Parts: sequence; structure tokens; C-alpha cells
Amino acid sequence: MTNRLASLLVVSLLARGVAAHATTIDGQRDPEYGPALSTQTTQTSLGDTPPGYNPFSPLTMAIGSELDGAHGFVSGSTLYLFFSGNLRSYVGEPLIAPDQLQIYVDCAPGGQNTLRADNPSVGPYLRLDQMAGLTFDSGFAPDYWLACEVDGSGPSQPFFAYYAELPTTGGGSGGTLGHADGGGTGTLTGGTNPFGIMASIDQTNRAGVDGGCGAAGGSGVTTGVEWAVPLAALGNPTGEIRVCALIARAGQPVQVSNQVLGPVPPGSCSLGAPVGIDFTSIPGLQFFSLGLPAAAPAPLAARLVLHEVAWGPGREGTVTFSLPRPGTAVLEVFDPRGGASPGASPTD
Repeated sequence: MTNRLASLLVVSLLARGVAAHATTIDGQRDPEYGPALSTQTTQTSLGDTPPGYNPFSPLTMAIGSELDGAHGFVSGSTLYLFFSGNLRSYVGEPLIAPDQLQIYVDCAPGGQNTLRADNPSVGPYLRLDQMAGLTFDSGFAPDYWLACEVDGSGPSQPFFAYYAELPTTGGGSGGTLGHADGGGTGTLTGGTNPFGIMASIDQTNRAGVDGGCGAAGGSGVTTGVEWAVPLAALGNPTGEIRVCALIARAGQPVQVSNQVLGPVPPGSCSLGAPVGIDFTSIPGLQFFSLGLPAAAPAPLAARLVLHEVAWGPGREGTVTFSLPRPGTAVLEVFDPRGGASPGASPTD
């Protein structure tokens, strides 16, 4: 015989926006990054790291540098950036300094379309102020600078990261964020990092572009340099976020390679000293856009009122409902009379 519970059951449903999967900052491209925002089309003028290269510290060591692709997205209050490729590491030989990945972020009014000479002197081998005179594409004026390099030949925290402001009038602040192991958690130690910026590197790539100045393709590479930058470190931007990334080599003067994203055309070799570089004179755009920071999805709300529910011998019932869009739902079942509702437990 079937028992019947004549009661007023109110089922309330709160659907929260889909939360981004936790992105691990380890130098490996996670699915959350999606398609590349920019892909390399030119061989590297800095030498390739060939398939036969097997160093004792594969996560941090490389003998060539390449910038194969760029991925990025904003989730919550953090900008995530991933750059596939390699960075030549310091191997202890005289006159061989590590190559440096530099990331210029344009996310606010103002900034520096041409880099100033009075920017912070950040970096042990290649300093930010040595990039003075480099001119970006029209309309691109970065407000912040991020950089990293591998300073060491051993496995003990040789990956270093740097940060600086680029105010229109110069004289911004900056410094060393810290250092970390290759392929680690992204936590940087030993520096000044008030915003909690994270970064890591994985140098196991042996694909991507090869050495030279001709046409090549950088798609398909899944390891490289990864960053997680709290938006507070970028002044909490609300407009479009645009990025120019390049690899430069320390020297007198500094040499900017042909590894730039957005890419320079095939046939371009080393671009030379920063003071002689004007991206407006090079075909294409030497930056890419992440668009606007994504706003958190508004909560969904749905309410279903059941005036009578029949419970079977096992005191179980079934309620079917749907959401207006995908989301994470918490189901709460209440009996307004104060009696127990069979099976009334929150369900995800």
C-alpha cells in the first residue's frame, strides 16, 4: 500500500555561475586556456633546443629560445597567461647570460608607447631601463611590465620573475618578485611580491619553431612559461587587456630577437637594439588582445512549488527540473509545516 504525504513542499534552486577549474601554475598549458590568442609564424633567431637535448634539469634548462604561442584568460580577479616555448638558461659560461621573456601589458589609459630611460632598473642581466627607445604599435602603450629568466644551471630554484610599473611620466616602481623551481606550484619566494603574483616554467618543449629567420609554425606546444597575475597588480582594469610579448638577449646593447607576439613577418631576423625598433614600421600588429575582463555570471534563481508529492514504499520521490543555462545547482527542500521531508538533503 502506498503512503501519501499531503504537504506543501517548496523546492528552491540557486544556480551559481560555473566556476573556473583551478589552474595549476606549473608551465603546462591547461584546457582552460582554450585556443591560442597569437601563434608564432617565424623561426627563432636565438637558436633551437633540439629533440636530442637531454639536460640533467629538463624543467629549467634550454640551449635556445623560442616564443611559440600565447594563451590567456581572466577568471575572477586573476589574469592567467601562458607562453609556449623555451628560454635559453644561464649555464655558467663566461659572457653567456640567460635570455629574458618580457611581457608588456596595456590595460589602462596612459602608459608608454615608447619606453622611457627612467623606468626602474630591474633585472640582473637585462634591465628594464635598457629597453629605452623601443616604440610599440600605434595605440599600444603598456602600463605594466613582467619578465622572467632562468638564472642557473642546477635544479634549485633558478627561475626568476620580475615586475614593474610603466607610468606615462616614468619613475614607476618595480623589483624582483622572487624565484622558484621549474614545474613547481608557481609560488615565488625571496623577493618582493605584495600582490602574490605566481609564475613557473617547463622547458621540456622540443617542438615548435626551429632556428633561422624563415617561415615556421609554433602551434601545438603545450609547455613553457605560465603566469597568474592578480588584477590588483594591474590596477584592477575594467577595459580591454592587450599584451606584447618578446624575448630579448642581454648585451651591449641589448638585442631584441625576432620572437615577438604578435609575430613579426617571416624573413625577419634579430630586430637589434631597442632604441632602433619601431613596431609601427613592421607589418602586422605586435600585440594581441584578451578582450574585456570577464564579469562573474549573475546567479540564476528558479522556484518550484509542489502541492502534493506521492512517496513510494521506500519513501522516495522524484522531482524533475531544468536550468535556463548550465550552472552549479544547490537543491534545498523545505516542509513549511515543520515536519521532516523524506530525502530532503542538499544536492549538487
